[in-house]
Amino acid sequence: MREIFSDQNIVFHLAAVHGGRGYIQTHHVDVCSNLSIDEHVFEAAADSGDSMENLVFASTACVYAPDMQNKIGTNYQLKENDSDPRLLESYMSADIEYGWGKLMSEM
Repeated sequence: MREIFSDQNIVFHLAAVHGGRGYIQTHHVDVCSNLSIDEHVFEAAADSGDSMENLVFASTACVYAPDMQNKIGTNYQLKENDSDPRLLESYMSADIEYGWGKLMSEM
């Protein structure tokens, strides 16, 4: 990946193991591999030198607590501080392993 990234100004990181709500609820170990994917992309980007100016990372609403994702028909717009990685067991906790993996990569 370092070789691919070396001459790029912008990289769009869209890779992830995902298959919808049913998949992430039944394939916990598989979605945890997203942390490894992200680590390799971030490392290659960091090692690419001065040519790379931007890395665009695709995250997910799953970084927010499931209760916050259920508000259909509201005008509320989620904010970064709506998900607090220090509150593992609280209502502000991310949505299972998939959400936590994405949240850790955002950080």
